[in-house]
Amino acid sequence: MTTKQIDRSLLALVVAGIAARIIGLFHFGFTFDEAFTAMTAREPLSSIGHRLALTDSHPPLDYFLRHFLAVHGVQNWLFRLPSLVLGIASLVVFAKWMRTKGVAGVVATFVFSLSTYGIYYGVAARMYAAMLLVGVLIAWAADSWLRQQRTRWALIAGGALTAGLFLNAGAVLVAPSVVLFPGLRRDRASWIWRSVTAFAGVLYAALWLGAFREQARHASNSWVPFTTPAHVVSVLGEMVTYNAGAKLPLVFCVIIAVAIVAKSDAVLCRVFVWLGVAPFVLGALLGVRFHLMLPRTFAAVSWMPALGVGLVVAWVLSVQRAAAVALCALLFLCVTDSTVQALRETSGDDGGSAMAYVRARTKPGDAVGIFPFWLGPELEWTNAVHRPGPEYELDGTRFKEPVTAFTVDSKHWNGNMWLIEPSVYGAQLGPTHPCGATRLIDGHRIRCLHFAASRRLRR
Repeated sequence: MTTKQIDRSLLALVVAGIAARIIGLFHFGFTFDEAFTAMTAREPLSSIGHRLALTDSHPPLDYFLRHFLAVHGVQNWLFRLPSLVLGIASLVVFAKWMRTKGVAGVVATFVFSLSTYGIYYGVAARMYAAMLLVGVLIAWAADSWLRQQRTRWALIAGGALTAGLFLNAGAVLVAPSVVLFPGLRRDRASWIWRSVTAFAGVLYAALWLGAFREQARHASNSWVPFTTPAHVVSVLGEMVTYNAGAKLPLVFCVIIAVAIVAKSDAVLCRVFVWLGVAPFVLGALLGVRFHLMLPRTFAAVSWMPALGVGLVVAWVLSVQRAAAVALCALLFLCVTDSTVQALRETSGDDGGSAMAYVRARTKPGDAVGIFPFWLGPELEWTNAVHRPGPEYELDGTRFKEPVTAFTVDSKHWNGNMWLIEPSVYGAQLGPTHPCGATRLIDGHRIRCLHFAASRRLRR
C-alpha cells in the first residue's frame, strides 16, 4: 500500500469508529457500574477517596473528572461524554501511531476502531476509555522514544502512566514494564525515561497506596474470576471479538505475531512484548491468586491483540495473497458481526426499564426499594437524581432482608413499596400483602407490597 492509500484507509476507519461510538453512546444501556460511578462522583470531592477505599477497587481520578456532571444530575449520554471524547482520542492516537506500520497498521486500526470492546469501553461512563488512551499513548511514546531518543516521549509516557495509576487498578500491571522498558541501557535518555516513569509510581505510592491496601482488605472485587486457561482465552479474545469461536485462534495469533515482529522490527517487537504481552502475562499469573481476570482489567494493553492480528495478516499477505484475502474476510466477519449485533440488539439499562415502569406508577407516600441493597446506586441515580421532587430515605436495614429504599414526595410512608429485584432473587422483607400485580421486565421482578403500620420505618 502507498502512503496515500494508508492515510485514506486510516481516516476512513477512524470516521467509522467515531460513528460507531456515537451510536453506542446512546444505544448501550446504563449499567450498574456506571450508576455507581455517578452516585460516588456526587460525593464531596474530599469524600470520594474514602468512599472508594471502602467500596471499590479503583483510584478516584475518573470520579473527580465526572464530579460536576454527577452533581448536576445530567442525562446518561451527557454523563458518558467524557468517555466518548477519550475513546475517540485513543482511536486517533492509535491511527497516528499505525501510519508507519503499513498493512499491519491498517488492519490493527480496523480491529481497534470497530471491535465491540473498543466501542463499548470507549463510551461507558467508567475509567476504561481513559485507560485505552493511556495504553496507546505509552506504547506510541515507547516506540517513538526507542527510534528518536527524545525526552518528550519519556514525558508523554510518564504523564500517561501517572494518569493511569490514578484511574484504574489495572495500571499497576503496566507500571513495572514501563519503568523497566530501557532494559540495561545506561545512557542519559534511558535514565531520563526511568526517572520520569518511576516518579509516577512514587506519586501513586505517596497518595494512594494506603487506600489501595484498604481496598484489597475489603475485597470488593471478590466476584471477579481467577485465572484459568478458559478465562485467559476469553479475556484476550474479547478485546477483538465477542465471537466465541474466534477467541482461541486469536490467542495463537498473538503468539505468532511475536515471532513475526521479532524478525521484522526489533523496536516494535520490544514494545509489543514488553508493554503489551508482558503486562497481560503478569496479570494472568497474579490472577491465579487475586481476582483479576476481566477483559476491562487489561484496557491499557487492548492495543496489543489488535496489533498482533495486523502483524499476522501483513505477514500472510507477504507470503500468499489469496490466503491473506481469505483471512481478511474472516477477520472482517468476526469483528463486524459481533459489533453490529451489539449495536442492533435492544439494549436496556441494568434494570432501567423496570425502574422507569415503577417511576411512572409511584404516588406521593409510596416507597421504592431495590434488593439486594448494594444495587442501590442504580435506583438512586434513576429514580431519585433523575426524578423531580424530594425523596426521603427509609432505614432498609430493619427489614427482614436489607434493601435500599426511599419514599417519594412525602416524608410519611403510606406502607406501599414498589420492590425491584433481579429475577434470580426473592427477597422476604416481612409480613406483607400485595398492593398490585407482579411484573417481570428485562429480567427484573417488580412487586408492589403493602406493609403493616409497625413496619413503616423511616430514618
